[in-house]
Amino acid sequence: MKTLFLGLSATVVTAIVAAGAVAGQPDVRPVAIAGEGDVCAIPGSESDGDLILNGGLGTITSLVERDSKVTLQCRGSGVENTSGRGQSYSGFPCLVPTSSGSFETLDSHSTVSPNGNGRLTCTYRF
Repeated sequence: MKTLFLGLSATVVTAIVAAGAVAGQPDVRPVAIAGEGDVCAIPGSESDGDLILNGGLGTITSLVERDSKVTLQCRGSGVENTSGRGQSYSGFPCLVPTSSGSFETLDSHSTVSPNGNGRLTCTYRF
């Protein structure tokens, strides 16, 4: 397993990327450690539409823990998309920070527009 750590700004935020296989490409594990306004990784797209490793970085726009569920939302621009069309991915591993620690979920969805605007939503249910 390969792990990539990115340290960004004065706030200590880490994006972790672990190698695996999704359509011949490594899995991306977007991770946010902190809260709204911090950085997260967003999957991008190859020219053939395959998911690419760490397509770009975005900002956490919402991190809500309510009842038995935590939802993380992230948005960013400049996310790599060389396919020339909008792409959508679901079911990739995503770590969601909670008041009890970070937990992996496959309840994930990401989109990237042709011009590189990306969105990521991950939900963890207790």
